[in-house]
Amino acid sequence: MAEIQLSYSKRNPSLKMPVVTSSNEAYNVIMDSSEIESLELFEQFRVLLMNTGNRVMGVYEASSGGISGTVVDIRLLMLTVLKATATGIIIFQNHPSGNLKPSTEDKN
Repeated sequence: MAEIQLSYSKRNPSLKMPVVTSSNEAYNVIMDSSEIESLELFEQFRVLLMNTGNRVMGVYEASSGGISGTVVDIRLLMLTVLKATATGIIIFQNHPSGNLKPSTEDKN
C-alpha cells in the first residue's frame, strides 16, 4: 500500500525553530528557506507548518511550476499537514512577473 512519508532535515538541536507572531516574521522564515534566485525565475507554492504555539515545524514545497503558474494538489497538501500534525499553516506563493494582483485562479 502506498504511504506518504515526511522527512526532516537534520538541524542543530540547539537552534529552535522560530515562533511566528506576524506576517513579517513569516515572510522572513520563508525567505530564509528559499533560494532567492529561483523566486524570480519560476512560480512556487510553499507552506509553513506550525504547532499550537505557532512555532515553525517545517517548510513544505507544495508545488513548483513555470514562469506563469503552478498547480497545487490540495489532497497532497492536506495529507502533508495532517501527517506532520501541524495545527497551523501559512501559505506562500510568489509571482515571478512581479504582478501583485492575484489572478482568478489564485482567488479560487
